[in-house]
Amino acid sequence: MRSLRKAFALALLILLTSSALPQAVCPPPGPTTDSFTLNSRVDEVWLSFTVRNRLGKAVRNLTLGDFSLSTDGQPVTRITQFYPLDDLPLRLAVLLDVSDSMRAQALAGQWAAAEFLARIIRPGKDEASLAFFSVDTHVLHPGQLPAVGDINDHQVGQTALYDALYEYVQKLATAPGTSPARRVVLALTDGEDNWSRHSLADIIRLAQQADVRIYPVTAHSPRLQFAGDSGLRQLAEATGGRAFVVRRYADLNKTFPLDEEELHSGYVIAFRPPAAACGFHNLRLGLRHRAWRVQARSGYYD
Repeated sequence: MRSLRKAFALALLILLTSSALPQAVCPPPGPTTDSFTLNSRVDEVWLSFTVRNRLGKAVRNLTLGDFSLSTDGQPVTRITQFYPLDDLPLRLAVLLDVSDSMRAQALAGQWAAAEFLARIIRPGKDEASLAFFSVDTHVLHPGQLPAVGDINDHQVGQTALYDALYEYVQKLATAPGTSPARRVVLALTDGEDNWSRHSLADIIRLAQQADVRIYPVTAHSPRLQFAGDSGLRQLAEATGGRAFVVRRYADLNKTFPLDEEELHSGYVIAFRPPAAACGFHNLRLGLRHRAWRVQARSGYYD
């Protein structure tokens, strides 16, 4: 009899305990080499994007009917919000690679970065940070540029590009403030990395979670292809940015097509994702006007 009561009590305990357990959710999709995460189960996905015409100019005044949205090849039917983002505040981080492989371009790069910030940033509305890196990242105060001696001191054979990108994507993702803003990292670099503990996949994953666009800019002849170019294109395409090749940083602000209209405007669409397995989900935002191009990140994590 005592054994029967014990068995009944044990069964009741198991039943009560299991009924109190939370429902299973997807594990947080944090980066593989760090404990930082942004969220767990995704109940609503927000996608910010830009539409550009054949001339590369931002297209305004579009409606939801101009778009089609699918995830993992299946049409999205539960769209909850759609609206244009005009005159959007900008949260911008500019990273200047001063490693040894960038020796010839570093000085021109710093002046190009300063001129770009002066042209893009609107005082009182936008926020920007400027840093240079090789194996470590060095933050500069607004209006400050690294001295030639500072750059020479940090021009070493190693480059921790992915660590620098990870650091600043994370800063933009966790910056205080609740108002909508366009979050962008502009990286002047040749794309070489031989020192980071983070990987290209880590950066893409974190930037997609945080909706941070990455715009890499490298300086060489457009007719040539270098080892770092492929990774820079992947970063841009996966995060909704663009990868640029300029002949030299000294001419950046004369020929650079990235302008205020692209950075401050765009659209947002929000939807409830269909039930699916945990992990990465592809996004495809189609456009009725086939001559125009949608610029958005390639997916989200659940």
